[in-house]
Amino acid sequence: MSKLSKIRAGIKQELETYPQRSLDDVKWHWRWTGIFGGHRAYLGHDLIANAMALTFGGLGVWWLLDRYKLKSMTDEWNADQAQRKESDRPPKEIDGLVLADPISLEKTPEWINDAKAADELMVEGIKSVQEEAMTQASAMQNTAMKASQQLMDSIPMPKAQRELMRKQAELQGKVMDLGSNFQQAVLKYGDQIQLAMFVGMASYITSLLGAFEVPLLLLGLCIALAFTHRFVDQPEGKLRDAVLEWDYLLCSYYHANKSPMFLVALMRSSLLFLPRLFGLGSVGEATLFNRLSGAASAVCFFFIPIELLFTMIGDEPFSLFGFIGGTLLSIMASIVVMAMYVPVIGGTLSRHKLLSENTELKIAGSLGAAAALIGGLLGSLGLDWLGFPAM
Repeated sequence: MSKLSKIRAGIKQELETYPQRSLDDVKWHWRWTGIFGGHRAYLGHDLIANAMALTFGGLGVWWLLDRYKLKSMTDEWNADQAQRKESDRPPKEIDGLVLADPISLEKTPEWINDAKAADELMVEGIKSVQEEAMTQASAMQNTAMKASQQLMDSIPMPKAQRELMRKQAELQGKVMDLGSNFQQAVLKYGDQIQLAMFVGMASYITSLLGAFEVPLLLLGLCIALAFTHRFVDQPEGKLRDAVLEWDYLLCSYYHANKSPMFLVALMRSSLLFLPRLFGLGSVGEATLFNRLSGAASAVCFFFIPIELLFTMIGDEPFSLFGFIGGTLLSIMASIVVMAMYVPVIGGTLSRHKLLSENTELKIAGSLGAAAALIGGLLGSLGLDWLGFPAM
């Protein structure tokens, strides 16, 4: 068993425990993160937590009313956990999640036998057409170059001028070769480049709207899946543990459930993200990505003091209503992006990882991480090229 598999075995064992909640811990979550549903998420109420995050705890009313229900909700959690343990059902925190045997993740997924599924055939067909078009274009360029060379040879001119034109033709040929090689690279790594483009665009737009946590989460996701081995030998800590846990959860899900190619995954996620956000569709997928949406809301909470500071020292006069509206927009952007893009990004990276496509994995992870960083910085600087209102 590899070191990563041993770590995953420990993560699986820890996730399969039946933790009890203390009333003091629930009160702490209610006091400091309750306005965004933090106490609800802590007690496994993911959908309610998202609803509270999107409404500022019902403008504070819902949050205050929950204060009188904390004990009953805590008792309900603990009683449910005890019943689950007694009946050998999964703990509430992981109900619906796929927890694969760590050893099995070192083996090729069963769905690889279905490698010629309709979605892959469609993508292969598109690539075949692109390759044919590039071949034809290259042939036309070579024919044009030869015709041009023959024309120059037939025209009388001074030797120095002919030599200069010959060098110009050679330089033009090298430029064309570079262009052709670039086109081949784009064709070969099209999925990875498209992934980076969508990560960069999502990071740019959300940070422009004030959701600075989205680029950080997308950056973390790309690094966690593409460079997991870098964290294996690191000392134990919250960041390292979070990276390895999300790597395990995503790989477990996509080892059991085939992720389509990037274009197909993007179309599928664009259609299904709203049902997934509200807990509909595949139970495992909804549970997994609602947890990520909750993580986005939690990170957003920690950015509020920074956003408040920037708002108060900015050129515009401070407006409480504007600040609340901007924060609400930031949370909505976080949740929507997590629901729409993370299944595509996580699925694509997990697919490369499970199939041991290490080159594709590192290229996708590196380009995605760089795109998240650059997009986030450009949006944070308020460089608005799309006409969005900077918050």
